[in-house]
Amino acid sequence: MDITMGQHDGIGLVNLSGMLTSDTSESVRARVQSWYEQQDCPDVVFDLSKLDFMDSTGLGVLMAILKMINEKSGQMRIASMQKKPSTLLSITRAYRVLDIYDTVDAAFASFQKQADETKAE
Repeated sequence: MDITMGQHDGIGLVNLSGMLTSDTSESVRARVQSWYEQQDCPDVVFDLSKLDFMDSTGLGVLMAILKMINEKSGQMRIASMQKKPSTLLSITRAYRVLDIYDTVDAAFASFQKQADETKAE
């Protein structure tokens, strides 16, 4: 499991590649949590374009990270999912809780659209 984390236009970006399973999930959760607590950007996009496989433990980690981000008044977007992880989200209906976008650009754009709508109110 490889993880890269950074920022783009004030929004966090986490790239996961490999397999998010019971063997890797705790280290992923700990690394993302440590990184997030050091950032000043509440919102995060997770790029899953290189995530080949995710089991239920991996999904649990994404949900725990979502909860952590929400508790800090942030929002999380999932982008560019491959077929196997996408199937897991469909079976578990996790797509009802997670904001999922076809591309990373679309996920970033959704934050800008949301900010524009908030300004218009």
